[in-house]
Amino acid sequence: MKKYYRFSWLLLLIGLILVAVGYFHDGFQPLAGDMHSSKVYVLDNHREVQQYKVAPFKKIRVDLQDNADNVQIKSGSKYQVKVINGQKNHLIKTYVNNKQELVVQDQGRYFYYVSVGLKSPQIQITVPRDQVLQSVQGNLQDGQLSLTDLQTQRLVLRADNSRINLQQLQVLQADSDFHLSDSQLHMQNSNLKKAKLNVDDSHLQFNNSQLQLHGRLSDSVCRLKQVKLLGTSKIQMKDSKFRLAQMTLPLNYQFKLKDTSIRQKGRRLRHNPYAKQIQVQPCLVVRSDDSFISMY
Repeated sequence: MKKYYRFSWLLLLIGLILVAVGYFHDGFQPLAGDMHSSKVYVLDNHREVQQYKVAPFKKIRVDLQDNADNVQIKSGSKYQVKVINGQKNHLIKTYVNNKQELVVQDQGRYFYYVSVGLKSPQIQITVPRDQVLQSVQGNLQDGQLSLTDLQTQRLVLRADNSRINLQQLQVLQADSDFHLSDSQLHMQNSNLKKAKLNVDDSHLQFNNSQLQLHGRLSDSVCRLKQVKLLGTSKIQMKDSKFRLAQMTLPLNYQFKLKDTSIRQKGRRLRHNPYAKQIQVQPCLVVRSDDSFISMY
């Protein structure tokens, strides 16, 4: 019996060694099936950089589900799209349509049978520095989107279980729209004219920016630090946390509370509603239910 156990452990050890050797020598290859022909293909899992020549565009629409961990849109010297780890079978499709809109979307042709070790594509889009885009739209699921050093008239974001990073972004018109679920959004050194919020189970952070916000938060956290309001902002929240730190003054506050605690520099305030009224606009109006507000 002892010899049997020893022999079993020896076979297990040999098997693990063979698995490790196969893995580090590309023994595991991701597979994809063609939904039209039912054929199975081996996807290339080596790093590739595919550079696409694109016509000038005025709009950007990113519509990706699962296929991209990192989409970067930034200013550069020319109109350009790069796809890194895009696979030879082209899981990502990019083109400029007749509306001068750059579209980045799933190919929609393959589904995975086995995807061990498959590297998700990274997409890099550059726009000439002096170009003001008409709109940027992002529709992401399980992805990451970053916008850096850009100017756009309008920004529309719809994200589920995703991360969004906005740096040095100028949004010039007052009709932007954010629909976020189970996601994170971070804005730094940016200007955002009136934006509508529809946010569930998410984390928002705005740092050193100028903005105006209207909308609702549910089961979420929103932090504003060193922020200047461009106009009266109205937020309705439930089961959420709202934190203000080092806000640009002067500023009016009006908090209408239900089952909500509010603290200023660690001290609990008991006024309901709590308001700080001065003869200067803008005003921050917050209606809250079963939430927490803090100011520092």
